[in-house]
Amino acid sequence: MLVSDGNPRQEIYMRFRVADTTGRLGAWLDVPVLDGTSNAPALHLTQPDWDEGTLTWMTRPALLGGPVANVGQAPSGSHIQYDLGQVVTGPGVYSFALIPESTDGMDIRALDARNADTPKLIIPVRQSTCTYRGTGGTLGQPWRYGGAGDEVARAMATDGTGAFVLAGAYGAGGRLGPVGFPGQRGLMLGRFRADGSHDWSRGYAQESAVMTVEDVALTSLGNILVVGSYTGTPNLGTGPLPTAVEATVPAMFIAKFSPNGTPVWAKGFVASLAQGGTPRRVPASAASVATDAQGSLIVTGSFHGTMNLGEGTLDAGPSSRDSLRPQPGMFLARFSWEGTHLWSKAFPGLAGWNTQGFRVVTDSVGNVVAGGVASGDSTTGEVVLGAMYAGVPFIAKFSPEGAPLWARALNEPDGRVNGLAILPGDAVAFSGSFRPWFDFGGQWIYSYTWENDPYREIPDVMLGVIEPGGADRWARAIGSENHEHAVRMVADSQGRIVILGDFAGGSDVGGGFISSQGNGFVASYDPGSGAHRWSRALPLGMEPALLGVTSAGGVRVGGSFSGSLRLRSTTHGSAGGSDVMLLNMSP
Repeated sequence: MLVSDGNPRQEIYMRFRVADTTGRLGAWLDVPVLDGTSNAPALHLTQPDWDEGTLTWMTRPALLGGPVANVGQAPSGSHIQYDLGQVVTGPGVYSFALIPESTDGMDIRALDARNADTPKLIIPVRQSTCTYRGTGGTLGQPWRYGGAGDEVARAMATDGTGAFVLAGAYGAGGRLGPVGFPGQRGLMLGRFRADGSHDWSRGYAQESAVMTVEDVALTSLGNILVVGSYTGTPNLGTGPLPTAVEATVPAMFIAKFSPNGTPVWAKGFVASLAQGGTPRRVPASAASVATDAQGSLIVTGSFHGTMNLGEGTLDAGPSSRDSLRPQPGMFLARFSWEGTHLWSKAFPGLAGWNTQGFRVVTDSVGNVVAGGVASGDSTTGEVVLGAMYAGVPFIAKFSPEGAPLWARALNEPDGRVNGLAILPGDAVAFSGSFRPWFDFGGQWIYSYTWENDPYREIPDVMLGVIEPGGADRWARAIGSENHEHAVRMVADSQGRIVILGDFAGGSDVGGGFISSQGNGFVASYDPGSGAHRWSRALPLGMEPALLGVTSAGGVRVGGSFSGSLRLRSTTHGSAGGSDVMLLNMSP
């Protein structure tokens, strides 16, 4: 999370590399707002030669003149746009600072956050477009859900019948079915049948809290497991959770709901850090949830300082106590179907860098597989989840009791694992982003621009498979000269791999260049070699957030949108505010 505020003084810096502006129709910076302000910060150009790893108040780059763009109000949950049509006029590196103009601060997600809802430099272009490549992935009938208010779906889980659950947040007037949700805002759940028809939906009003859903899972009995973060004092119907007072310092939650949406139990956990003898609250967030045959809740995420999930203190490591640039550590935990703590583990961030869990899954015998980014310390020789260096992607496997089985860190690149899927036979497929290279199975994998990008800032998608015992099977890079990120990943019963991702207007993700004025794509790959099967660009206005597969291999992909979406020759409008759209595709 990043903050621009006048008191205490806080500024936000971001940098983008633009590879091509042929056919440019304009440019703007799209900024999703977490915590809003009555007076948004001004946008300035800065010198581009700064290092995010060493950026401090004293080393921040110089501003290049006055503001280049400004806006007024920035409501919480909205997107604001800074017009850069006269600024971004050609290829190059563009560096910006959001400088506060008031003491009413604004919070946004960092550019390297695990989901797609981050600041983006958008450059629409005039060109002949191909939005689809390959064989399969035929687009079927889309489904839209929503009412007059805002509905933002952030996670989806699908069961063996093809029925699915959406989880997210709503605003005043929001609904997923015929009945509106209560209150001005809250957490929402909705269950839908395999044909897309509404089964039930419920809103859990939160007048004194803001809850952010990060992931959802379904147990074999149909119970719903939800994890995420919150500020304030939420109550899902089972009692208030511990208060997270500051809007910029979230706590984490885990919750279970019955198959009809009745709250069963919910737990909140806060992290703290003692400095000068006085403890203060620091951030904690759950990122991903999985379950097993017993209906357990397995969760991973990140935290600063210390935290207790039920069996003693977990320590996020020395990086989280850095006074200038604190970085989180990772947690991994398992709770019983009743919500009883079974075990929990912490993995520290070292050398001033972060260790974070972004995804967790379970295999056929209940082993737990986690993925994310890990930071060891090369100067001391300390290794974290196989990572000998800082900021490297990892995949690690644990027994159902939490005993470590193996860890595979990609020790050359800067990157992260965002997606995991268990293939037939319990091999582990993984996806994420990396730059500029890594060694896998004795073969060097290079990002597209590693030779031509002097800053080595443009990431590509990595895709690979690890054997059940931890040996390398295969890996490949996916992408071209623009940036690409993998957001979510699933595999069907035949092992066919599907990735949901975002890119900057277009890219070659394996089958030839696909492009649109949007920023999302979905693509399918063969499990045996990673060969491209099909890929499709998502329409302008859809934030890539939701991904699932049916038992027959059909793919569902979607997210929230405002205004209208154009699919093939049909324009679909929202009922008001943000609605949810799901696209159905063949295997």
